[in-house]
Amino acid sequence: MGTQGNGRKRVHVPMTTGGAKHAPGGIVAITLARLALAGLMLVGGLYVGFRGIGLVPPVGPLVDPANGIWAVARTTELPAGELLEIAELNDSVRIVYDRRAVPHIWATTVDDAMRALGYVVARDRLFQLELQTRATTGRLTELLGEIALAEDQRQRSLGLAWSAESDMAALDSTSRVMPLLSAYAEGVNAWIDGMNPRLRWEQVNTLHLIKRMGYTLAFSRHDLVRMKLEQLIGVEATDALFPVRAPIQEPIEPNGRDAPRFDFRELPEPARRNVGRSERRKTESLLTADPPIRRSAGRSGEV
Repeated sequence: MGTQGNGRKRVHVPMTTGGAKHAPGGIVAITLARLALAGLMLVGGLYVGFRGIGLVPPVGPLVDPANGIWAVARTTELPAGELLEIAELNDSVRIVYDRRAVPHIWATTVDDAMRALGYVVARDRLFQLELQTRATTGRLTELLGEIALAEDQRQRSLGLAWSAESDMAALDSTSRVMPLLSAYAEGVNAWIDGMNPRLRWEQVNTLHLIKRMGYTLAFSRHDLVRMKLEQLIGVEATDALFPVRAPIQEPIEPNGRDAPRFDFRELPEPARRNVGRSERRKTESLLTADPPIRRSAGRSGEV
C-alpha cells in the first residue's frame, strides 16, 4: 500500500489468471451437484418424453431419431436419382420432380399411378395425412393432449368421420373406386413400411382426408345464419341481405370495364318493419334496464 501526493492511498490488488482455488472437498461437491442436476434433467426429459406434462403431450415419438421428425427431415432433399421397389406395382413407374418439387407420374395403369401417388404424398406429407385424418375422426387429443379436446368434440358432433365411414360401407365391392382406394393405401403404406410398420393407412382414411379437405375449403356458418334469418324476416329479405351471388362482381379476366359490377338489392318493406320493431324492442329493453328476453324466431330479431 502506498500514498499519492494528494493524500489518497493507492491499493495494489493482486491479480490471478488461474481463478479461485477450491479445496479438494469443494471440487467433489461441485462435481456431484452437476451430476445430480444432469440426472434430474435426464429423468425429467424422459418423463416428458413418455408421459407428457400439463398441456405438453409425450414428445418421445416425435423426436425419435429413427422414426420421428428427424427421419422425415432426411427426405427433404430430393436425390438426383433413386430406384425403389414397391411389391404391389404391376409394372415400372417413373416419377419426376420438377424444379418446384411437384411430382409427375408416368405409369402403364391407373392403379399403379395411384400407388405411386400414395407413395409420394406420404413421402412429402405424411405428417399432414396423419394430422388431417385425426382431425376428421376427433383424435387430435391423442397427440396434442387436453388442449385439442374441444376441437375433437366439435368434429365428432359434426359427423365427418361417420359420413366417410357410411360412404365406405355404401361402396360396391365391384365399384371402380374400391381398387383406386386400395392402390392409394398400398402406396402410402409402402412409404410407412420404411419408417414405422406399426402404422397403417386404411382405405377409409382416404375418405377421411377428402372430407377434411372439403370442410377446410368450404365450411361456413353462413347457411345456419341464412336459415335463422329466413324464419325471422322471410326468404326474400334474406336473399337481399345475404345474396347467393356476391353483390360486387370483379372477375379475374378483363371484361372491358374499369370498375366492378355492383348488384345490390333493396330490402323488402315488410322485412324493414320487422327489423325496425325488433330494434325498438331491444332499445326499450336497454333503456328500462331490463335484460333482453330471447323470444321465438318468428317474433324476435335475435339470430
